[in-house]
Amino acid sequence: MAKALILHGGAGTWRYLKRREKAVETVKNCTSRAWRVLVEKNNALEAVVEAIRCMEDSGYLNAGWGSALDLFGERGLDAGIMASNGLLGAVGDVKATRNAILLARIVAEETPHILVVSGGADRLARDKNLPPLPPPPDHSLTIYREFIKQLVKGEAPRPYIVDTREFLEKNPVLQSFM
Repeated sequence: MAKALILHGGAGTWRYLKRREKAVETVKNCTSRAWRVLVEKNNALEAVVEAIRCMEDSGYLNAGWGSALDLFGERGLDAGIMASNGLLGAVGDVKATRNAILLARIVAEETPHILVVSGGADRLARDKNLPPLPPPPDHSLTIYREFIKQLVKGEAPRPYIVDTREFLEKNPVLQSFM
């Protein structure tokens, strides 16, 4: 059977050309690394894990280290993995590791669970000594700050049409933007 590999680095608009160029370079690099694994090991699961781990480590894609910050300036990572032999594992709202895909694989291969989320996922990541999630890259913080300023001014994108002033006043983490 012929081998094929397709990586998707995300969708949406790129405000900063340099970041977009780095993201494209990252996807090309991760594709090459995953292809090498696929050819050398003849193992699709290994290739997929390598591709996603590489993207999570880059900081330039909305995965792992570079994941978008939520309204509170935090990242909650999600990942899932499955194979045709029935192997299935997923994690959600992970904050303790930069590689949610490695944790999803552990869930699939080493636990009786299909999905582990939040505090339980973080505990499992620490128990398995997975690499921690470092602070967000500077470009993520810049985008977050711009978003919060828009929110304060009432200029945020449509999904965030709420009583923003009241919301911001009740959340001390966000008050520095007011």
